Amino acid sequence: MGVENPASSDFNQPMSNKHVISFDLNLIKVFLAIWDLRSLTAAGDRLGLTQPAVSHA
Repeated sequence: MGVENPASSDFNQPMSNKHVISFDLNLIKVFLAIWDLRSLTAAGDRLGLTQPAVSHA
């Protein structure tokens, strides 16, 4: 009946150790290459990966 307090949502809570452990830091390199080049193919070339591998990451 009441509206959920936005401050109590999962989005605003700190990440648990479980989430930190399961996060692949290599994905940051992929994300930054895509962000910088705005192209999956160019990002793959920079990282030495194929475009499908970048897309799947």
